[in-house]
Amino acid sequence: MRTIVIDEDIYAYLCSQTQELGEGPSSILRRLLKLHPLASDTSQEPEGSGSLGSPHAPTGPPDEEVAQGPSENDLQLLEFLHTWTVRSQPQALGRFLALLSWLHQSHREEFGVVATVRGRRRLYFAKGPEDIKRTGSSTMPKAIPGTAWYVATNTSTRLKQVIIRKVLSRLGYSKQCTQKAAGLIEPDPELRPSH
Repeated sequence: MRTIVIDEDIYAYLCSQTQELGEGPSSILRRLLKLHPLASDTSQEPEGSGSLGSPHAPTGPPDEEVAQGPSENDLQLLEFLHTWTVRSQPQALGRFLALLSWLHQSHREEFGVVATVRGRRRLYFAKGPEDIKRTGSSTMPKAIPGTAWYVATNTSTRLKQVIIRKVLSRLGYSKQCTQKAAGLIEPDPELRPSH
């Protein structure tokens, strides 16, 4: 294995091409370059390391968003999505709350925009659990860790994904990063505890 140095935008693009949690740069590059996986190729590579199975760089025009370069917020979000904080959560709810907590830390001033994400009759976010409880039965509000905010948690995984998409969109994240983050909420069989 060789270590290479790449620009931030290229690393962000590689991260955006992740199809499985924990998939490493070499695996992503092998898939994108249509190279056969090596028997020794593992998906759990150290972050920032990689092995290019070919000395040739990919040809062809890059995706439009990559050509423009991801925003600093997008880069930070993509980096967060690959951290142990997220990957260690075995349930969709844990990843949902971890992501909301990180978003609050990253956007303390703008985080109040989450209050505009709501259902027809239900509040999804509030500064107190009672406000959420008043808008429906079995809302199960939980505190977003490290914040004064609560979120309704008795929602389907699909609705949690919709909520995350709306929150990220209102905080100015790109559609590509929003989709990656929402996809992370879906339960991952590899992260589920074995019985």
